[in-house]
Amino acid sequence: MDNPGNKAGEVLVVEFTVCGVRCIGLNGGPIFPHTEAFSFQIATEDQEETDRYWNAIVGNGGQESECGWCKDRWGVNWQIIPRTLTEALAAGGDEAKRAFAAMMTMRKIDVAAIDAARRGHQIPNSQGQTMSQPITIEAFVPVPPEQAWQAFNTPEAITQWNQASPDWHCPWAKVDLRVGGRHVSRMEARDGSFGFEYEGTYEEVDVPNAVTLRLDDGRGVRTTFTPEGSGTRVQTVFDPEAAHPIELQRSGWQAILDSYAAYVTGFLGK
Repeated sequence: MDNPGNKAGEVLVVEFTVCGVRCIGLNGGPIFPHTEAFSFQIATEDQEETDRYWNAIVGNGGQESECGWCKDRWGVNWQIIPRTLTEALAAGGDEAKRAFAAMMTMRKIDVAAIDAARRGHQIPNSQGQTMSQPITIEAFVPVPPEQAWQAFNTPEAITQWNQASPDWHCPWAKVDLRVGGRHVSRMEARDGSFGFEYEGTYEEVDVPNAVTLRLDDGRGVRTTFTPEGSGTRVQTVFDPEAAHPIELQRSGWQAILDSYAAYVTGFLGK
């Protein structure tokens, strides 16, 4: 289709089919890049089907992302989501929380691990041991501890950074910052397909040095704010759940802390 805005013979509109769905693509030029605002989601039945789609996309010039998301070589975003994960998140309650916590440690979704999380079972790590050693993550922010503390513990700030990847967000948070007070923050997929509450009770509130939260599943999370040069070293030590390898859990939590650091640097560290 020729038009004044394109060179003669340049493709403007294409029709194609994705998993049986008829699609039309419009060539908008380089000023309209692909983003996570649009993605194709494929519901898979088992690990074999999940692997087949994932490998076809990532293995042909694509890129892994978090929580079942990946990009193809043209930058289009895909969600390869086993039905067991969707069902678990739709179930709500503790089953959804366990499944979501498991998912947050993954890139490609591990069906067996999600099923185990749904049942509340523990899966040994690669050495055949259940995980009990706390995991440590940290980030540096270019502001004093008082500002780092506020950005970490204020509901309005939490909603700005509390996500591991762009396809997730935190629409609201409630903080009763005192020993015995409650912390509840909502985490949701931006497409509205699922979400859950991250909940716990404060056991330590030492402004602006340290805060400890006891999650409703019994795990502890302690974050400290230590002056370092012209800024603050923020370190979180948390108890792992036993369903997934330490490396995956660390990367998921680190992604959220990195999002916090980016928020602080961009909005407070100027």
